[in-house]
Amino acid sequence: MSRLPRLAARNVARNRRRSRITLAAILLGVAAAVLLRGVNGGFVDFMIRDVVETRTGALQIHRAGYVDSNEGMPLELSMPADPAFIERIRRVPGVKAVAGRIQFAGLITNGLSQTMFAGRAIDPVAEKQVCPRAESEVVAGGAPLSPGDGSAALLGDELAKSFNAGPAGSPPANPSAPAFHELTLSSTSPEGRANSLSVGVNGLTRSAMLFENKRVVTVPLSLAQELLGMRGLVTEYAVAVDDLGDLEQVTEHLREALGPQYEVHT
Repeated sequence: MSRLPRLAARNVARNRRRSRITLAAILLGVAAAVLLRGVNGGFVDFMIRDVVETRTGALQIHRAGYVDSNEGMPLELSMPADPAFIERIRRVPGVKAVAGRIQFAGLITNGLSQTMFAGRAIDPVAEKQVCPRAESEVVAGGAPLSPGDGSAALLGDELAKSFNAGPAGSPPANPSAPAFHELTLSSTSPEGRANSLSVGVNGLTRSAMLFENKRVVTVPLSLAQELLGMRGLVTEYAVAVDDLGDLEQVTEHLREALGPQYEVHT
């Protein structure tokens, strides 16, 4: 039998103070590592849930080829926005809620200047079920979109400042310049037909993503469908799940239920 274990035990007992200090240092190091790992895991989990519950939903469904398209936000790769298709998604085990969206682009103007915008069209009722914290990005003084807001919009706060625009009754960013509470959105349909609609500024949004503050305009789904000539169509479905821990399993079930003509992304 090796003598090393006995020698080691004798050395530990010979200088008990040194042994206690060494043991305390080991325990402190292990505790610090466990604490750091827990804090890091909690922070990552918080970031994921913040994005999921504020903006993206747990899953997104698109037509095959949509995400890889070089054109970006291709409107021709649309999906039906009918109850039968939505129910087909809802029947998948683990799916909690479904919201149709249209992602599009165009020009926004106040009559004096114009710029490009990235449009996000949502169903206010369904969107709240999929992203329950989305309204937290609306700046105080404004109001989130509601079912009755057929011609309203939410503007990124930096975009609103560049147009000196805001909700009626709110102080303008530049008091010495004309204030605007109504703007015009222009875009083209999947067939290339141009169209414009006026929208009232319901409120401003502020996100941790600077691009969104400078470019994003959020409008009701019905308004975008009229503007783009896409009645009864959407370009994306956002899906909420019962448990994020089952995300991959729900994703696979959705892919099997929808078939190869659709893509499901986490």
